[in-house]
Amino acid sequence: MATLGDNPDRIGTKAQFAALFGVAPVPASSGVRHRHRLSRGGDRHANAALHRIVLSRRRHKDPRTMAYFDKRRTEGLSDRDIVRCLKRHVANEIFALLTNPEISTPQGPLLRQRRQTLQLAMTEVAHQLGVPYQRLRRLELGERSDAELQNTYETWLDNLAQDKSNTNQKAA
Repeated sequence: MATLGDNPDRIGTKAQFAALFGVAPVPASSGVRHRHRLSRGGDRHANAALHRIVLSRRRHKDPRTMAYFDKRRTEGLSDRDIVRCLKRHVANEIFALLTNPEISTPQGPLLRQRRQTLQLAMTEVAHQLGVPYQRLRRLELGERSDAELQNTYETWLDNLAQDKSNTNQKAA
């Protein structure tokens, strides 16, 4: 954050932020193999901080990091290349947090609790909302921030709860 200074507005895009932190990809292909390496420019201290974040996530078995490592290993990437990619992902996360400081706490776990109270399967809810199951799952786990889906989900749950209460009142 010291690299960015007190003026995060001077960095307008994720690409500019990545270049400042030295994690912008640079083509380093031979005639046969197409690959990228990280830029050697930018602030080396900031780049080292990103590297420590990635290694810490890996050491502490962060589920997202471990899943990403497994996925990229099956694609044939080396651990060094995977760390390079993860540094860019971490830089993107930091950029999003710095440029959108009003991000609220994830409401996904509360939505999950409401869904379970209504005894609804996640696949059923995903089908009703017309979204992929995994997208809804990541929202509920707090791994994904999607304000539009969250609002749609809350409204749908409110309407469903109101319909159930109206049905119960009519039955009584």
